[in-house]
Amino acid sequence: MVTILLLLLTGSTAAERTDFSFEVTDAALHRIAPLDGEALLDDNKFVDALRRILRDETLSPTDRVDAFYLLHRKIGLHFSGFVALPPGVSYADVFWEKAGLMNAYREALADLEIDGDVLQVVAVESFAAGHSTRLGSAVLLAALVDPPEAHRLLKILLDDRLSRASVPPIVAHYVAWSATVAGTLGHAETMAELVPMIPHEEVREDFVLAVGYHNPGPEVLDGFVRFAVQSGEAPGIGFDQAIGAVLTVLHRHHGGDAYREAWQRIRGASGDDAWTVAVDAFRDGPPPRGAFSDPPPESGSEGWIHKLWDGFEVTVRNEADTIRWGDVFSDTTRP
Repeated sequence: MVTILLLLLTGSTAAERTDFSFEVTDAALHRIAPLDGEALLDDNKFVDALRRILRDETLSPTDRVDAFYLLHRKIGLHFSGFVALPPGVSYADVFWEKAGLMNAYREALADLEIDGDVLQVVAVESFAAGHSTRLGSAVLLAALVDPPEAHRLLKILLDDRLSRASVPPIVAHYVAWSATVAGTLGHAETMAELVPMIPHEEVREDFVLAVGYHNPGPEVLDGFVRFAVQSGEAPGIGFDQAIGAVLTVLHRHHGGDAYREAWQRIRGASGDDAWTVAVDAFRDGPPPRGAFSDPPPESGSEGWIHKLWDGFEVTVRNEADTIRWGDVFSDTTRP
């Protein structure tokens, strides 16, 4: 499963990149650097490596969080602000498949007794230092080893920060993943309510897919439909990826007549020709690529779609992806 996801998420091999856009602890780097990325593509070996890190009392909580991130980086499953989708594969497919993989990790680590309070300390310190990737990794690791603690962290972020759109898309993306792994539970309605308030299209899509991974109640699904309809009625708002994700979630949980009814409500929201054409692509269900993305830059991968989150820049040359932080958000800028 990891190998498939690796190709979908990076469009490249498992070769480790050595250029870090932020600091990691020496202990974490020294612990992970010798590991074989190809070997870690085996789910069992990845879990064993993570288990050893979590049990290593010589590592500080911050070391463990950074090592967790570096493990994902070894196999190309770290969040870099960029995803490459081959023909016929949608971002929803990738998001939900990775969610399934993360939940498998959570189940495999269920016997470990890890005190999530220490991860909360790392998260708080990372937030104060503006270290958004470490903050996101701490929340995601808590979702794997201590879901109740992850829910407390998610509540803090959702209630206090995301409602004011005062965290970078990096953190918001990790929040979406963590909620998917820990189980959205009481966060579903809050996350659904925040979707229209989030200024970044890709993050709105992440939130919709996170809530949609678990079977949300009808009121949440109806709220998504209202969001899509209101977006169509707002002058100048085009059909975006989040609205495509709304239709994808509706189809996942309520195909047939219920989906058709919601599709018609959304389609009738705007007289804009481009909007109508976009919604029509979902007439019989989500198209193979799901939500729409900009066409890829120059690339040797014909037919691939390249998604880029706000705050990142990407250059694609000869199928080799070069990722760097953008000017708007960076890991050295305080949220």
